[in-house]
This record gives sequence, C-alpha cells and structure tokens, in this order.
Amino acid sequence: MKDMMNGYNIIREVGKGGMGSVFEAVGPDGSRVALKMMSAKAASNPEYRELFEIEVKSLKKLNHPFIVRILGEPFSDTSGNIYLPMEFIDGKTIAQTVQEKGPFEESRALEIFAQ
Repeated sequence: MKDMMNGYNIIREVGKGGMGSVFEAVGPDGSRVALKMMSAKAASNPEYRELFEIEVKSLKKLNHPFIVRILGEPFSDTSGNIYLPMEFIDGKTIAQTVQEKGPFEESRALEIFAQ
C-alpha cells in the first residue's frame, strides 16, 4: 500500500479527470473504498468547490442500488486536496465498454438508463 491518509491506505489511482482523481483505497475498517479527490487547484475555485458540496449533499440523500454511496465525510490533506470516501465499484465505465465493444443496441441502452 502506498500512502496512509486520514485512516485510508491508498492502493492505486483508478481514474483521473479535470478536477482531480479517484483512488482505490482500504478504509479504516479494512473495507475497499474509492477516494474521490478534488485537487487543491480545483478546490480553490469557489464554483468547483460549490459543485463538489452540492454533489456530496445530493448523494447523501440518495439510496439506490445503481448509485454509488458516500461512506464518510469529506476531508482535506495538508496540500488542500479534498477527499470523499465512496463505495468502490470494480469494473468498466460505460465509456470504456463502448470503446471496446461499440455502441449499445438501443434496447440495451434504454434498459441501462432506465435503471
């Protein structure tokens, strides 16, 4: 394991976007989690920070088998990056699946999005 942060052991980066990264980690209780990280640069932007806070509030209100759950409160590191512990879902994204196998049939796409 690479780094220990707020009781979470970071294993590896699993994704990266314009505002930060997502890491696979082991939680304080030994469970496998995803740590969504908003970079300090993005977190210093009031608009991005507000979007992050809206996402957290919205996800806390939702409970559905097809929506990733928040597993703890957001926390910051000494560099100003903000982390959000979330349920870890192993597998490919829809974009990765489409890139590998091509577009979904319309009926399958409607099934997925209806869920």
